[in-house]
Amino acid sequence: MNTITTAVSSKRTTKSHIPIDLIAHILCRLPVKSVLRFLCVSKSWAELIKGLGFIKTHLKRSINSDRDCTIIIDQIASVPSLNFLSVFFRRDSENCLPKAMEIYPPLQGRPKRETTIVDYCNGLVCLHNNVKEIALWNPLIRKYKKLPSEPVQRPSGFEDSLWSTEYAFGHDPHNDDYKVVRIAQFCEGHRPLLIIGIEVKIYSLKLQAWKKVVEQGPNILPWISSSPAVSTNGAAHWLTIPDRSVPGQEILAFDFANNERFLFYKTPVQPIDTDDIQKTGLGVLGGCLCFVVNDCKNMCHEVWLMKEYGVENSWTKVYKIDLRANKISSNSNFEFLKPLKFSRDSKKVLLENSGNLFWYDLEKERSKRLKVQNLPVLFRPLTSTGSLLLLDDGDSVTDPKQNKIKKSR
Repeated sequence: MNTITTAVSSKRTTKSHIPIDLIAHILCRLPVKSVLRFLCVSKSWAELIKGLGFIKTHLKRSINSDRDCTIIIDQIASVPSLNFLSVFFRRDSENCLPKAMEIYPPLQGRPKRETTIVDYCNGLVCLHNNVKEIALWNPLIRKYKKLPSEPVQRPSGFEDSLWSTEYAFGHDPHNDDYKVVRIAQFCEGHRPLLIIGIEVKIYSLKLQAWKKVVEQGPNILPWISSSPAVSTNGAAHWLTIPDRSVPGQEILAFDFANNERFLFYKTPVQPIDTDDIQKTGLGVLGGCLCFVVNDCKNMCHEVWLMKEYGVENSWTKVYKIDLRANKISSNSNFEFLKPLKFSRDSKKVLLENSGNLFWYDLEKERSKRLKVQNLPVLFRPLTSTGSLLLLDDGDSVTDPKQNKIKKSR
């Protein structure tokens, strides 16, 4: 336990003469909200809990035990909501979830300032809005860090060019750092489908600064899917869009750790056509990169896992669902069907489909709908692990409802 108590002398004890090592050993087994209550016990306890060693050990236990697992709900609506929703997973019953509760994210506060989720990792959620502000947010402890603004630099000689921007967020395990990558793809104004160059910049939470990545891959990337990036195993991933130059679909990966470079991986299967009869997507399931196929014509859904990351031969189909037999979808409009997480015994997988949550039993090949109060009609869900990241150096998220209550008093 020495790494946990780096910031606190191992000889120091509390008034009750409990060794600080023993206190750390006990506290790291508690849920996040329980740990937060002990911040006010004493200065030494607060120093321990805010220490990087304790935060890392607590996070590792949270991941291994699936503790503090929360579903964050990003609402999809014609009128953007200022709030997100959260649903806490009960350890004693995965089949009975509590009511979805409102949570207020950062980067809000002004009309028409719509905030969306880039990705999530180890309890941190990366957000950006339509005025190009970016923040890292820990929704469980209501802390965030707003990133400094960073201009996009057009290629020399193409100052009037247009660009599209893609973001990704993930963990660099080699440097134990959390990074945001921004990819700007430039195209000529009169030929918007012709990409003439790219700019890649990375923000490091550890260094708290942006830097431009020296291109070690292609100067021009293929068009990538409009779906959000998926981060796992120290890299961000997108699906490419097939065209004449790249007829097949591939996975474009950006490695956060190893020289910050682009890589390409083959998908386990190729789409049978390009007219939306078959829809594909990426996700993370059981800590592995997963490839999702939704076949609208045959009404089936299948998922492949890359069991050994970076090894294309390790793609393994883990399940296939006949949607008609399981009554998960009564029509062919199920492009939002996606896997979220395995159950704790790994015998079931949690699925989301057009605003509904289902448990699918992999052995019995049966599905059961989860009833959760207060869910919106349509939403984008993500599963978040409880962590204490940003506890010591993050700003507090202000709930406007609480401000109104204080002002009225």
